Amino acid sequence: MKILFGFLTFACLSSCIDFSKQEHLETVNTLSQQVDSLHTLFEKNRMDSIVYMRVEMNNIEQRIKRYYTGDTIDRNLGRKMDVFRKIKKSIMPENEVGEEAENEGHGEPIMELHKLLQIGLREEKKSLKLLYSDIESGSGDRKKYAKYIDFEREKVMQLTSIYAMYANQKMWLSKNFHKIRNDLMNYTLQLEQAALLNE
Repeated sequence: MKILFGFLTFACLSSCIDFSKQEHLETVNTLSQQVDSLHTLFEKNRMDSIVYMRVEMNNIEQRIKRYYTGDTIDRNLGRKMDVFRKIKKSIMPENEVGEEAENEGHGEPIMELHKLLQIGLREEKKSLKLLYSDIESGSGDRKKYAKYIDFEREKVMQLTSIYAMYANQKMWLSKNFHKIRNDLMNYTLQLEQAALLNE
């Protein structure tokens, strides 16, 4: 009878552990799917035009520095230059922007968000894969699996938030860059032509 009772107790405990193990594995699998979905969205939403944008912005800035001789700027041009500075801050590496633009701009620089997502998604995939493997094989302290899962869930939520900022920033850049670029490029070409005529 004692052997039967011992066997039943062991079977009950095993089934509880297996249930908890299965639940943990499903949760980790769900988190992995969320990270894969975020990665897919990120890949579809890459900023491939950054180099082009940088070159164009540098060309405009050089023309303004070279050909603009006035000591005041009209309000319309001032607004465009303000948006121009915000775009520049967002797409240029921090060491190229300068200290004067440090606290200005539209949100976090997109290049910083891009880097955070690129590294964060790669690391989170590895972390979840290792956690899944540990839970599946029963490695480590099983009592802490729920804490580990909560920690990884928090990291996935942070990555989701970073992606939302990245997507909003990209949309803002796409909306504003081409209009500002065209307006300022035309303006600086007029400045250049006027300067050449006055030589």
